[in-house]
Amino acid sequence: MKDYQLAATELALLHQKLDAGLPRDDWKVNRDSFLALMHVARDTFLGRVPQPVTPGWAENPTDSGFLRRADFAHVIAQARAEQPTTPQTQRNYVPRHGQPPR
Repeated sequence: MKDYQLAATELALLHQKLDAGLPRDDWKVNRDSFLALMHVARDTFLGRVPQPVTPGWAENPTDSGFLRRADFAHVIAQARAEQPTTPQTQRNYVPRHGQPPR
């Protein structure tokens, strides 16, 4: 949940800079990275729930309140491709606080 909230905050700050007329050349790459992180974090967080509740305003069960899933399918595909697939990489993961998972 923390990763999702951080990515959402960074995305909002990115759009605030765009609105202020301070765009960077790579703003689309940053936007897609934040959206990908939000998607992965959401999937991880909701992975424990059999089926998340569909928001009343969403056209489809997989849509969010901000975008239709189809609008950023390429970002989702990229995020999934970059996820580690072997258990070995998961065993080598050490959180930033330095304590290995139990």
